[in-house]
Amino acid sequence: MSSTPGKHILSIDDAVAKPLKSAETIKLRESVKLHEAKRVREAFALLCQPPTAM
Repeated sequence: MSSTPGKHILSIDDAVAKPLKSAETIKLRESVKLHEAKRVREAFALLCQPPTAM
C-alpha cells in the first residue's frame, strides 16, 4: 500500500463521524447554511446512485 506524503488517510470511523457531527451542529442551529445545503444535495445524490460492483 503506497502513501502520498502530506495526505491524510480517512478511516471508516472518521468518514462516519464527520457527517454525524455536522448533522448534530445543523440540528442545534436549526438551519442549513448555503454551502452546507450544496453538500447535503451532493450527499443525497450519491446515496441515490445504484451500488457499483466491487
